[in-house]
Amino acid sequence: WGQRPARHHLLLIEHLEALAAGEIDRLMVLMPPGSAKSTYASVVFPAWWLHRHPMSAVIAASHTADLAKHFGRQVRNLIAEHQEALGYGLAEDNHAAWRFQTTERGEYFAAGLGGPITGRRADLVLIDDPIKSHAEADSALHRDHVWNWYRSDLVSRLKPRGRIALIMTRWHQDDLGGRLLASGDNWHTLSLPALAGEHDELGRSPGEPLWPESEDLAALERKRAVVGPR
Repeated sequence: WGQRPARHHLLLIEHLEALAAGEIDRLMVLMPPGSAKSTYASVVFPAWWLHRHPMSAVIAASHTADLAKHFGRQVRNLIAEHQEALGYGLAEDNHAAWRFQTTERGEYFAAGLGGPITGRRADLVLIDDPIKSHAEADSALHRDHVWNWYRSDLVSRLKPRGRIALIMTRWHQDDLGGRLLASGDNWHTLSLPALAGEHDELGRSPGEPLWPESEDLAALERKRAVVGPR
């Protein structure tokens, strides 16, 4: 793999391991763009999940089919490259970026929001970036569409004792993350903003950047002056 995780990645990995172990069954990861949350949660994690749960099924959903296929391609390539370490490989007859099976009868299926998942069941559902822009987040109609898709289509695909991870940047107080937090469902949240506030989960001092090796305080403040906090 060759990547060196930063300290917020290590904390994210701890939470993903707790999800895989069944210590929690709903995980919401709230981090800003550019924090590599998707690299660990939507690429590395499903490959490792299928090592831990070799005969399970994963549904990975994103705001568009193209993004879902992008993540699926990365997962597929990671498995192909590290099959010896993972203890499984890709089934010979199914190598599509959006749908593949493993040699241990595990399954991975990627779909865009509103895409066809009828007939699929999942032990793990990954939702990464269900909203792609301010314009979508500001549309009450689109927020309702995302919410109805989550409740009616996606959650109904979950097997008993199945688990869900939502990975996103907050765009609006009424976005999918906001509605889930207000719903009364028991979600475990990992919230790490670009600049730390009080009682930061990573133990940062107020105002400390999330990933200074990638984006320092000056760069973040310049960005925040234009786009606002994330």
